[in-house]
Amino acid sequence: QNGDITLRARNINFEANGSGNKDGQILIDGNRLIDIKAPDVKVQAEKYTLRATQEIDQVTSGFLKTLSGFQLNVMSYREEWQMS
Repeated sequence: QNGDITLRARNINFEANGSGNKDGQILIDGNRLIDIKAPDVKVQAEKYTLRATQEIDQVTSGFLKTLSGFQLNVMSYREEWQMS
């Protein structure tokens, strides 16, 4: 109820292998902050959603690369709607 839990090990693995489409979830809820620190962070998913009610900051001192399987032609959209 009151206190901290610290897990220390060479490796820590969490697995949620449920049977069915809605089982197999890992939920993390932080009242103030969830902080993830590592030299590399990798997320692999069929669908990835990132939402914020106020703002999203992406900060890098290196390159920012985005790769997608489709292309959206913004120029045609702007011309059609007479946007500058």
